[in-house]
Amino acid sequence: MLIQKKLILLLITIGALLLAVSAHAATLTTSVDRTAITINDTLLLTITLDKQGADEIDFSTLELQFDILQRQQSSQTSIVNGRISSRTQWTLVIAPKETGNLLIPSLSANGAFSDAIKITVGDNSANKSDPLRNPPTTNGNDQANNTDDVFLRAVVNKDNVYVQEQIILRLQLHYRISLTDYEASNFIINDSAQELIDKKNFKTTINGVAYNVLEHVYALHPQTSGTLTIPQQLWQVEKPSNRFGQIRSPFLRVTSQPLAINVKPIPSESTADYWLPASKINFTQKWEQSTISANVGEPLSYQLTITADGLGHSQLPNISLDASANKDFTIYSDKADTKNQPSPQGIIGTRVINYAVIPKNTGTFTLPPISLRWWNINTDKEEVITLESQKIVVASTQLDQQNTIPTVSVIENTNTNNSPTTSSATLWLWQLSTGIFFVLWLIFFYLWLSKKSLSSEINTISTDDSFSHKAKNKRALKVIYSDIENAVEQKKYATLKALLLEWASHKTEKKVSNSDEFCHYFTELSEVMSTIDKQLYSPNSIIVWDFTELLSLLKQQQVPKADKDINTELESLYR
Repeated sequence: MLIQKKLILLLITIGALLLAVSAHAATLTTSVDRTAITINDTLLLTITLDKQGADEIDFSTLELQFDILQRQQSSQTSIVNGRISSRTQWTLVIAPKETGNLLIPSLSANGAFSDAIKITVGDNSANKSDPLRNPPTTNGNDQANNTDDVFLRAVVNKDNVYVQEQIILRLQLHYRISLTDYEASNFIINDSAQELIDKKNFKTTINGVAYNVLEHVYALHPQTSGTLTIPQQLWQVEKPSNRFGQIRSPFLRVTSQPLAINVKPIPSESTADYWLPASKINFTQKWEQSTISANVGEPLSYQLTITADGLGHSQLPNISLDASANKDFTIYSDKADTKNQPSPQGIIGTRVINYAVIPKNTGTFTLPPISLRWWNINTDKEEVITLESQKIVVASTQLDQQNTIPTVSVIENTNTNNSPTTSSATLWLWQLSTGIFFVLWLIFFYLWLSKKSLSSEINTISTDDSFSHKAKNKRALKVIYSDIENAVEQKKYATLKALLLEWASHKTEKKVSNSDEFCHYFTELSEVMSTIDKQLYSPNSIIVWDFTELLSLLKQQQVPKADKDINTELESLYR
């Protein structure tokens, strides 16, 4: 009997302990503001745990079927009749990712689990394929539903295009209620280049109902033929909060209808090297200097400009001049200047191609005409723009003029009176002329002696001037060497070329003004000057010359003997 009483007492104690533990166990509950919505609606999900210091809840299973648009967490502690109670609450705004029967899964926190909730999501687009065709109406105090207050529309300017032809897509958010914010989804279309070219706001009226419109304008260029699908676009908008201190809800998500574009391949009638489908193309050429007074070795700046309505700059060709077609020029091309300019009709792409054209020989030469073929999408025909051929007149340089030895003509006087006769009547004239000649000879002899003395003094002065000139020249070269070293370190190639021409002028004591003259005097440095010219007129080329050895190479140079012989010969002719 005693044993039975002890057993009953033990069972009562265990039951009391279990009740106490269950009374202190955490409880996790979930609730939603509604269980039937459309694909464009949002839900307010509230999760409550009757305990503070809760663990973080893992929402990864929830995000399989719902997007979490906003979340907020709060804690609260209260004392009622001496009893302390605490709770932690999560408030989420969620939106369905698909239609059908979805499930808010069971969630867990601090060892407690919530119940799952079934949500039914309907397809709102079944009733309205295009809000503009079925505009909202209000009767009396009846308020139109959310999809009538806000809707998103996708509009294209054409649905039948050639590959790489421009399509203008307008995404228009229509709303007639106050909105505090909006968020557009990432705009990505497969097999097409896309660029946002404009954003604007305006007002419109549909069947007597006024709407505000927020419009995003995109330029599309399909890259492959076939059917281009512009998928359904989703934007999220936010209404003002109606409750102070509470999470702003609801959010609203609106979607546009998907669109299909027929993309045609390049027509067989096209004979162009570059496929350019555009509504308008301008093709021009320009010279920075006069082409009728060019000099050998001096570069001419030549420019080709292509401007296309409806094409981006990346679609425009980088035309290369055929240098082999004319052996009388060296042609360098620089990196093209490009830009895209938005316009009401879409993109206007521009490509400016710069060339340095350097004449090699004197004479009159012609650069051949340049043609550009493109496809006019307005007439659906191929057109061609041809730039006229360019005539260039190349004159000789100062060096060529210096190397031209003048011709000395010897004039021979012939006396045809081989048998002069004298008479007594003219004898006195002969005697008078002989006397005058003798006086003149004396005067000449006196002047010659004076000139010899003066020449000696001039030679002395000239020798002093020569030493002074050489000293100044040496000091100038020292400064030039220092400047060349700085230009090499800073990679200032334009400055380096100017310094080399100045150095050559001091070294040769002649004016050296261009690359050809420089290379004429210093053939060993031809590679140096050619490398600098390539960097100046074609900066994309790779520099392989080691300029650190340039100074020692310059100091080893001597004025060529050929040029000294030319000067000696010229001086002997004019003595």
